[in-house]
Amino acid sequence: MTRRHYWQGGLSRTMALVLVVLVAEVSVVAASASAQVEGVAPPTLVSNHGQIDPDGLLTRGGTVFQGFTTGGSPGGYELSDVSVVLLVPPPDPPDTEDVHELSGLRSKAALEQAAPDFTIEIWSEKGINIKMPDELLYTLITPPSVPLGEAVAFTAPPDTVLDPNTSYYVKIIGATQVAWDMDREVDAGAAEGWSLHTGLMYQSVGANTYITYVPNAIIAVRGTAL
Repeated sequence: MTRRHYWQGGLSRTMALVLVVLVAEVSVVAASASAQVEGVAPPTLVSNHGQIDPDGLLTRGGTVFQGFTTGGSPGGYELSDVSVVLLVPPPDPPDTEDVHELSGLRSKAALEQAAPDFTIEIWSEKGINIKMPDELLYTLITPPSVPLGEAVAFTAPPDTVLDPNTSYYVKIIGATQVAWDMDREVDAGAAEGWSLHTGLMYQSVGANTYITYVPNAIIAVRGTAL
């Protein structure tokens, strides 16, 4: 008589249970690792926040441009955010007798102006031999609040990508006062090839020309090499 052996699948269920447990554990580990990565701040590509001077540049509502040059990562860089220090608060009460060497008399009316709306943009550069802003590329997201006199990060929108070995400008709009670095130094730890342009550019309200100043504006550019 022929005996027929029917596999009831007991071993299969056991193996399936083991696989389910393993997959679940791997998923938990992966999720944990992902959470850790998301919780880590993107690298600082270039910064001069550690070089801040106690003084600032009184711009009276104009626009400040600070140029920078990217490194040589073949895929470019995905920008995360740019932080700046805006409107260093005047003394309390305001010193109406103080005269700012670069901007003239700091009147009481100017010192008591309400903080303007701030906007940060990324602009291209005209060309190798034309060191000036050319076209608007990206407008960063302004945070809900902008603490005056502190480093404030403006977030880049998704897919904000910068080309390798290319010069750009951080455009600070509505800046009554921007912290500066007179020595024009860069903090240690910058990504390879990244640098800041020497000096900042200022454009007064309604003007079509730029004025170049000796110091660098205080900025920090963060992102990831692609």
